[in-house]
Amino acid sequence: MELKEIYKPIRAELEEVETLILKIAHESLFIRKELTNIFSAKGKRVRPAILLFISKHYNVKGKAPIILATAVELLHTASLLHDDVIDNADLRRGKPSFHKFWGEDITVLLGDFLYVKAINLVLKSANPYIIKALSKSASQMVEGEIEEVKKRGNLNLKIKEYLSILEKKTASLFSASAEIGGLLGNAPEKELKALKNFGNNIGISFQLIDDLLDIISTEEELGKPILSDLREKKPTLPLIYLLRKNENDIRKKVKWIFEDGGFIRVKKEEIIDLVLNNGAKEFTLKKAEFFRKRAIESLKILKPSPFIDSLNYLANYVISRRW
Repeated sequence: MELKEIYKPIRAELEEVETLILKIAHESLFIRKELTNIFSAKGKRVRPAILLFISKHYNVKGKAPIILATAVELLHTASLLHDDVIDNADLRRGKPSFHKFWGEDITVLLGDFLYVKAINLVLKSANPYIIKALSKSASQMVEGEIEEVKKRGNLNLKIKEYLSILEKKTASLFSASAEIGGLLGNAPEKELKALKNFGNNIGISFQLIDDLLDIISTEEELGKPILSDLREKKPTLPLIYLLRKNENDIRKKVKWIFEDGGFIRVKKEEIIDLVLNNGAKEFTLKKAEFFRKRAIESLKILKPSPFIDSLNYLANYVISRRW
């Protein structure tokens, strides 16, 4: 099922989120152009969608779900701006990365601005548990980013270590989005735990598919160059799997790419071939499927509803997507 179809039950709410995002982008005269440019490159809005589906499952009324879904998306966008500066990425969502236009200093400050705006929106909820959920997620995202930077170029990174980075950097915001949806609906503790587990597991699955697509997809599908992670010396799961084989040829090629900062002594096609023909693709897909199943299993304690069905469809989309 396509994302557009999955989002039908919350289409009106997502449109309200977009309206609020654009309103925030236009509030400051000095950075209106930059922020409008940033939000014109729309992402998949998976995190806000999770929050909105869950709040609708609990029949939450009013504007709080819209405001908090917007806060989640602002926080996510802020992290992307900072990521691109740290990684010196050339493209994002098919367009030149913003630091290539505005410079690193302005881009970092724009990210900071969006962090503050996200916090301001969350404070409007006046719910200490919601504030705690999102602030904890923001802290974990930064911790994960720092840990990832420290582990760059590490040919001996363990799968457990990598999943820990991924859980903090990516899955924590998925988990917080699900938790906030439940908090808005006054979900009992048992259900809140299940929702957090759903978000955490779908977030991990989402990132593992991203890891794989970074290698075997195309630039047109990704909206950025393939093998960006490898060029940035980031060992992701397909690569970690290959390195675990401890074959000298594989380790030598990866080491050369890290040393060269790109594909000089090693061709991209060689790495793609290694991933496709040495079990790395299958291993990564199997792991992603494992976490998808765990995500869906988490939802089974919740009362059935069309919105829980939508979360199941979303989990299936995450693992079957091609961009």
